[in-house]
Amino acid sequence: MGTKVKVVWGPPLSGKTTFVKKHRKDNDLTFDFDDIMACLTGLPYQTANLNLVAYVVDIRNLILVRLQTETKIDTAYIITTFVTDELKNLLRCADVEYVKIDTPKEECLRRLEESNRTDKEKVFKVIDDWYRKDVRKPQGSFKRKGPYEGKKVNKFYTSTKWRSKRIAILKRDEYQCRECRRYGKATQADMVHHVYPMETHPKLAFNNDNLISLCNRCHEKMHNRFDRGFTDKGKEWMDRLADKLIPPT
Repeated sequence: MGTKVKVVWGPPLSGKTTFVKKHRKDNDLTFDFDDIMACLTGLPYQTANLNLVAYVVDIRNLILVRLQTETKIDTAYIITTFVTDELKNLLRCADVEYVKIDTPKEECLRRLEESNRTDKEKVFKVIDDWYRKDVRKPQGSFKRKGPYEGKKVNKFYTSTKWRSKRIAILKRDEYQCRECRRYGKATQADMVHHVYPMETHPKLAFNNDNLISLCNRCHEKMHNRFDRGFTDKGKEWMDRLADKLIPPT
């Protein structure tokens, strides 16, 4: 049985870190953005150097990729303010639970006012944005057509068969992004991509030739972010593998 991932999310000063400290055990792992930032910069806790944000995110992504095959750690806690599409993509094959710390806005603002923080104006804006925006449902749904849709998609990506296949493909590709490798770059792969989608080609869902390892950035380049269709880059991969995967008519 693999590691359980718990994404603990909510506005600043809502008590996310307190919740994790209360529940975590000796064999658990905790990723806290503010902790990592403090370690990298030497700055006070909850003070960010914007030039190093990408480094902290890279550390988080590396942890999430390794958790896909981890069996010795019991629970991994990921502390975050917002649940982004990138985070959801990285966790799509994990045994994940989203824990929302939905402390009332007034209480978060009271804690902010009573704190000694020097960035109160910035944190106030983040708290205000968290409650003002419609971001409080982390597991967004995508409209899909064909034999794989809705709950069937979630069931597919959490199935034992897919998890085993995913690990096999990542190992085959040496955990490197196939698209980046085309240009001589060695980039760690974050996910396994269906060149021909399950919606239209369900028989290719587990076909090794139809599966390629990609980093998150390249995976985003394969899909049109507005309608989840394929970009020219995604279609290039289809054309490249057409002779091998699509029988002549």
